Amino acid sequence: LRATWLAQVLPLDQNIQFHQLMGYVVVGLSLVHTVAHVVNFALQAQSDTSPFQFWELLLTTRPGIGWVHGLASPTGVALLLLLLLMFACSSPCVRRSGYFEVFYWTHLSYLAMWLLLILHGPNFWKWLLVPGILFFLEKAFGLTVSRMAALSIVEVNLLPSKVTHLLIKRPPLFHYRPGDYLYLNIPTIARYEWHPFTISSAPEQKDTIWLHIRSQGQWTNRLYEFFKASDPANCGPKRLSRSLTMRRSQRMPQDLQP
Repeated sequence: LRATWLAQVLPLDQNIQFHQLMGYVVVGLSLVHTVAHVVNFALQAQSDTSPFQFWELLLTTRPGIGWVHGLASPTGVALLLLLLLMFACSSPCVRRSGYFEVFYWTHLSYLAMWLLLILHGPNFWKWLLVPGILFFLEKAFGLTVSRMAALSIVEVNLLPSKVTHLLIKRPPLFHYRPGDYLYLNIPTIARYEWHPFTISSAPEQKDTIWLHIRSQGQWTNRLYEFFKASDPANCGPKRLSRSLTMRRSQRMPQDLQP
């Protein structure tokens, strides 16, 4: 999209900031929504005409509140707990302290939250239908393309400050501009993890794509240590950098998915 006219209309480079802002809004409104229901349940439980206690209104299906078999209250509690867990694990102290996997896997709980929201409210599925279909089509398309266009690492240079320099064979139809980034998946390092990295090579470089990856978290450290262990003979302290050219070593991650 950055190569189209939409880049002049939409703030594409501020998508992360907008995503974070929406996260704060969702958490804030969810807390207001929850507090309102808790107060309402407390008032109902104090009424002489109410056959239910407070905990029954809040945690059970007995009152029959909700779209599916009175699941509004239990699913609401589960949704709030998942949302707060996702929010806590998205904080900078988690993401930037070597625990990216915690942030990544807790963020995937949005799938469980969608299911709970369908059970929680009678109209949520109507709002989810169209964007949900588009979302899953986009995910399916991306997964299909990544499986069909698996690439290979041509060369690896281990640089000072624990920087891993990857040279990746460039596909014929892969186009990019300076400053663009790609999502990288190396199954040997972590089969289901995708990490964004800025492309450091110039677009005019036709044969390879360059990535310079500094070791700052679990995944990037595992990447560096993997290639370091692949050639221990050349890892003396006097060498500022070393190069590994991939040939027939079965230990090297042959399939790469950008």
